[in-house]
Amino acid sequence: ASVVFGEYDRETLNVYKAFQIGGVGLYPLPGAHRLRLSMIHAHDLAEFLVLTAERGERVDATGKKPTGNGIYYSAYVERPTFAELIEMAARSLQYERIRIIEIPISMVWVAGWISELLARMRGDSTGILNLDKARAAAAGSWTCSPEKSLRLGFTPRVSLEDRIHQTANWYLENGWL
Repeated sequence: ASVVFGEYDRETLNVYKAFQIGGVGLYPLPGAHRLRLSMIHAHDLAEFLVLTAERGERVDATGKKPTGNGIYYSAYVERPTFAELIEMAARSLQYERIRIIEIPISMVWVAGWISELLARMRGDSTGILNLDKARAAAAGSWTCSPEKSLRLGFTPRVSLEDRIHQTANWYLENGWL
């Protein structure tokens, strides 16, 4: 499935907030140059859902038809690596220089555990990094094929990079960053 992002999204906000940590432009990331993501902006997803409701295949309620009928994945055709995504986000915030450091997944597990423990001791939510995020990072690439959606006639009207920029602007204008 695709990662859904956009305005009002606190999970995506963490990607942008990470640039503020330490203020030195370092971005530690597991699988930075090999793991890929399928992405879709919430506005594009809404348009896709309307199109699918109007013109998409229907699931056979009897279960007699082959599986896969009526199942669509909506995503940009581009499947950026984690590093490419971070670089797009950095450009959208006009960070001139960032350095992505690929870290071993074992360090992510340790950092997630410590971060979650400290957050719980403070009575906070689990924070930017936690064990759930470590599980997600260890899972590998999160990609899907938008091929069936393309056949339906769906293509996001705005590029992935422009949507990332739009989201950053919204966070800035609304005081989230």
